[in-house]
Amino acid sequence: MDQNHQQEQQDSLPAQVSKVAEELLAHLNVPGTVFCRDHRKDDSPHLWVEVLTEHSGLLIGERGNNLRALEHILRLLLRDILPKECRCILDVNTYRLRRMEFLKKLSKDSARRAVLSQHAITLEPMTAMERRIVHMALLEETGVETTSVGVDPARRVIIRPRDPVLAGVGEYKE
Repeated sequence: MDQNHQQEQQDSLPAQVSKVAEELLAHLNVPGTVFCRDHRKDDSPHLWVEVLTEHSGLLIGERGNNLRALEHILRLLLRDILPKECRCILDVNTYRLRRMEFLKKLSKDSARRAVLSQHAITLEPMTAMERRIVHMALLEETGVETTSVGVDPARRVIIRPRDPVLAGVGEYKE
């Protein structure tokens, strides 16, 4: 295969991904519009597949369970199309974007509470991707540290005040 043909295939990748996602929606009898944004040149190469539909509750499900299952199915359907280093992230009506923003705000608010109270704050159980968002959101926060505890699906993040004794405020309690 020559280099021009490989480049053409890579350029059409978002269109191919959109087509597969549209076919998946059709099999589910769910009308919707699919957009695929190419983020392969980012630090974390991925394709962001956004579905806009009036049936978002059905596709998202309770706490995003259906969305994660659909994303898994979409990845299986795309396994021969996507390069190994490229992830495919499925979103419905910006649910994931809104969830990410919520988790970042929750992280900052919980970190502030942990520092003020000198008590560890335990967050609700989360997926690996959601826990990563919390850890990354607080990476630059000097007053707290984060750890994940438990076993999936009950794995959660604990936000602890960092070195309270060294900061002169005594010990913290869990």
